[in-house]
Amino acid sequence: MIRDKIAVLGSGVTAKSVLDFANRCQIEVVSVTDATLIIASPGLNPDSYPETTTPIISDIEWAYRLFQASENPPKLIGVTGTNGKSTVTAMISHVCDIPYAGNIGVPLLNYVGLEDEFPCIVVELSSYQLETCFDFRPDIAVILNISPDHLGRHKTMDAYSHEKKKCFINQHSDDVLIFNADDTRVVDMVRGAKATKVSFSNKDITDSFTLIKSLVGRHNYLNASIALTVASYLNLDQDVAFRSLHSFKPLKHRLEFVCEVNGINIYNDSKATNPESTMVGIHAFNEAVVLICCGDDKGLAFDALVDCIGRHVSSLIIFGGIASRLGAMVSQSYPDCVVVYVETLKDAIVQGIKQANEKEVLLFSPASSSFDCFNGYEDRGNQFVDGVNRYVEAALV
Repeated sequence: MIRDKIAVLGSGVTAKSVLDFANRCQIEVVSVTDATLIIASPGLNPDSYPETTTPIISDIEWAYRLFQASENPPKLIGVTGTNGKSTVTAMISHVCDIPYAGNIGVPLLNYVGLEDEFPCIVVELSSYQLETCFDFRPDIAVILNISPDHLGRHKTMDAYSHEKKKCFINQHSDDVLIFNADDTRVVDMVRGAKATKVSFSNKDITDSFTLIKSLVGRHNYLNASIALTVASYLNLDQDVAFRSLHSFKPLKHRLEFVCEVNGINIYNDSKATNPESTMVGIHAFNEAVVLICCGDDKGLAFDALVDCIGRHVSSLIIFGGIASRLGAMVSQSYPDCVVVYVETLKDAIVQGIKQANEKEVLLFSPASSSFDCFNGYEDRGNQFVDGVNRYVEAALV
């Protein structure tokens, strides 16, 4: 029986899931003043927390503590990083035939009390969720990459990296830490880790991954190799695990194929909310790319993205807060790259199809968040797909 009286901070999806769990388990929900434990939504900045001596933790941390109090705690695989978390989490889930939870959209609390039915769970972890984790200790931790993001909240890269470290900081020598040996920030992060360290890198990619037609881009070959590494530490048959990759279906808004228009392949990569993610999307294709970017200017460095655009993008269509700075940088460094400024997503789709030639790729990969125009990357991606479909329907009339 859970004896805590809880208070919940926030009112979003996480808060609702916590309240639903409390209702199912007959846990008393009280005010912050009367609570013995406070569960904070990850979207809530700690700067806005109430002054209290009562512990404030995340729903991930709470679920972990409740698991540990059970007779058979499930084996947990924690996945974090700046980019690719959801795809790798979903791929591990698929290859290992286990459920996923966490930042990917399924509350980890959903599995509390079902430990015998689900003895192993893969959990996607954001820096916001890890911020209020203290005891959390996955059996297997996976650190994908670290690049500047969410600095409006974390302020510095050191602070951001500190939160990411909470994915493995409590691990023991009998736990496993799988990390990216190609990322110098990650290598530095894991230097003092106590877990058994297992590295992955682009050197792990073999020609056999090209046989898996559902995987678009070399980065997804690397993601697949990570999933297979996790499967090996779960003692799963490697041949069976590899074959299962053929039936893996990519997540929406992540290099999602939309359709072909006039010989142009159109992809929705709305989940690309920072420059590094957009660069990965561009590099996924051998064909020439017409790129659509948009969103808020978060002040992130564009230098590497500009070089990537200059080398691989024939036309750049841009709107939103990032338009003026990114467009000016591209035009100055690569004057041969066509830069088209538009006002709306609809205009961007029309101009993108107009600029692209047959056998080229039209890639919607914003490189930033877009709360100035959309309700998150899902809304943004859905509007892009709907806009493309409306364009196609109008062309058929």
